[in-house]
Formats: sequence, structure tokens, C-alpha cells
Amino acid sequence: MKKHLLTLLSVASVLLVLSIAASAQGPCKDPGSIRSVTKARSGSFETVTFLINDGEPEVTVSNAKPPFEDYGGKHLRIPGKAWKEVLLRGIFWTCTIKENFGAQTRTITGIKQTEQFEGQASYVIGYSAKAKYVGQTNTVSGKTRKIVLKFRR
Repeated sequence: MKKHLLTLLSVASVLLVLSIAASAQGPCKDPGSIRSVTKARSGSFETVTFLINDGEPEVTVSNAKPPFEDYGGKHLRIPGKAWKEVLLRGIFWTCTIKENFGAQTRTITGIKQTEQFEGQASYVIGYSAKAKYVGQTNTVSGKTRKIVLKFRR
């Protein structure tokens, strides 16, 4: 009888943990969450754009140097001759951020998420030369905040 009860409790615990994990990793729709991160090119510029749902995260853009690791300690290879780290603090972090890095770019050579934990997320952007980074804009339209990092082609 004890063996059956322990087995039943173990199965119930596993199912509870799996259901919590599954519900926590849905698309980012909550206020303060990063809805998407995309790479694009237009004219003589290439961009990385972060769309944030109804929130005002603290955003820091800084120079970075390899080696890079993700939040699990896994080594990340991010091609480039220069790198920027984008750190967003004060976000809703328990969801899946939609990423679209498919645009063909020459200056932006790689983008990887390095962290998404405890109210913050960070990305490292590899690019071809330090002189190519133009800057960052931060605009709001309705309930969506758009943070754009711009690079010269």
C-alpha cells in the first residue's frame, strides 16, 4: 500500500512540475514581456529590434568580449569582430520570446540570447567592425515599446 501511495505521489509531482513548466513557456503576451527580437536590413542599415509589451524595462547596451555563455553555462559561438550586449531588466521573463534572425545581413554576423531569468534577459550581437554601430532608439506606440539597435551596412 505504501509503495502504491509513493508511486502515485511521485507521478502527481512530476505532472504538476511539467504542467507548470509548460504554462510558463507560452508566447510573451503579458505586460512587460519581450514579444519579439528580430534582425532586418533596410537601405544602408541593418537593425536588431526588441518589441516589449506595455512596459518600461531598464535597457543597457554595452561592448562585450568573448567567451560567451548562456545562463546554463553552455559555450556560445557568436561570430564577429565586435560585440554588443543588450541587457533588459525589469521584464516579465517566464515566457517564450519570439526570435526571427533570418534576414540576410553582412554587418550583423550573429545574435544569441545569453540569459532569460529572474526578471531580465540579455542578448549578444556580433558584428563586422566597431565603426559600424550607429546607436539605439527607444520609441513607444500605443502599448508597445520598440528598442532598435542600428548598424551601417
